[in-house]
Amino acid sequence: SLGDDVKMQKDCGLATILISSLLISVWTASTSVADEIEGKTAMTLLSKPINRRQFVLGKYIGIVQAVLWYMIPLALVFLALIYFKVGYDAKESSQEPPGHAERWATMIQ
Repeated sequence: SLGDDVKMQKDCGLATILISSLLISVWTASTSVADEIEGKTAMTLLSKPINRRQFVLGKYIGIVQAVLWYMIPLALVFLALIYFKVGYDAKESSQEPPGHAERWATMIQ
């Protein structure tokens, strides 16, 4: 990749996190609503003073929250991998290891 290893790792890592989050959210939404309809718990819930819009909005907020909790550890591991990759690349090419500020700057770029 001619010196763009970190950029390629960032691109591939962010794409992987995005696709896995999308797949988890779609799978969770489809199974959650289907199980509630099949188990008749949705009918019990909708017989209460709650309309369908509130039911769907509650499901949406719950799924978004679950996906965000899934993405937090993934993002932290991803940032740690980029942080250590910068030092590993410098060591591999027999250069002086970069300082923490240079590593953080590479992570943010």
